[in-house]
Amino acid sequence: MRQAVSSARPAPPPAPCSTGSMHALVASPYKSAYNAAKHGVAGFTKTLALELSQKNITCNAICPGAGGGCDSVSGFMCACA
Repeated sequence: MRQAVSSARPAPPPAPCSTGSMHALVASPYKSAYNAAKHGVAGFTKTLALELSQKNITCNAICPGAGGGCDSVSGFMCACA
C-alpha cells in the first residue's frame, strides 16, 4: 500500500470549460439578448483565464457554430482564452 501511495501522481490542475456559441464571437441581427449573453460567456471565460493563469489553470470556451455539417470539424470554432 505504501508503495502504491508513494508512486501516485498528483492530479492535474482543473481546466474549467464553458459553452458559448458562434454568437460569442460574431454578432447577428435580431438576436440582441442572445448575442449579449454569449459575449458575456466569452468575456467571463477570458477574465477567469487571466485571473487563474498565475495558478497554472487554463480556462476554455467551446463555441459551436454553423459549418460544413455534423461530421465536419470545420463546423466548430473554439475561443480559447
